[in-house]
Amino acid sequence: MAASSTFESSPQPLSSYQRAARYRGVLWRWRHLRVVVPALVFAILAINAVTPEKPAYIDVAVAAAPLVAGTQLGAQMTRTVAVPEEVATELQLLDSTALSTLIDSDQANQLRVTVPEGTALTAALLSEPGVASLLESGRVAATITVQSGELVQSLQPGDRVDVLLADETQSRRIADAATVLPWPMKATAEPADFAAPTSSLLVSVTALEAAQIATVPLTQWLSVVVVPS
Repeated sequence: MAASSTFESSPQPLSSYQRAARYRGVLWRWRHLRVVVPALVFAILAINAVTPEKPAYIDVAVAAAPLVAGTQLGAQMTRTVAVPEEVATELQLLDSTALSTLIDSDQANQLRVTVPEGTALTAALLSEPGVASLLESGRVAATITVQSGELVQSLQPGDRVDVLLADETQSRRIADAATVLPWPMKATAEPADFAAPTSSLLVSVTALEAAQIATVPLTQWLSVVVVPS
């Protein structure tokens, strides 16, 4: 039997017309993508443009329970809640770090007014501790007018002085080792605008000594003698 031979013809290259026709066919089958893809991209960009960014939050201090005016704040009297940082800045709310600094430094950490539970704390609600917080047990605060203004200006809070009342013939001691107290800052005054009286002292004395000071006529000057603390 004679062997048969088979010949496979190699594919003929497409003509330029055939290639163009094939490309047109592909484009026609996928013609919808030319509309869908740009529309999808536009929709994604539009959604990103109108979707607001998630605001940043910070922890601010609020009253953990009802607090009365004059309360000196402590760490257990407050708790924290998260609020948008923009809101906290606009309302000047105290964050937990700022409040901890005030409490630890004994600065403005006393409530000016009574606040209910959950009230967000601001610097405007706080003031420096009053004179009463500086008094030792059994002592009261009294004001004396001193003859020597220069001596008054040289004294510092914490210094101790004997208070003397002198007349034409003699002098007598009406307060022993009175402690000089700082003048409280006026709530409405700026530090640069406030100055303590130049000839007066605020002192811590016993109740009996305060009664004797109260009997001194306004026209009569007192003298003080600095004594060791």
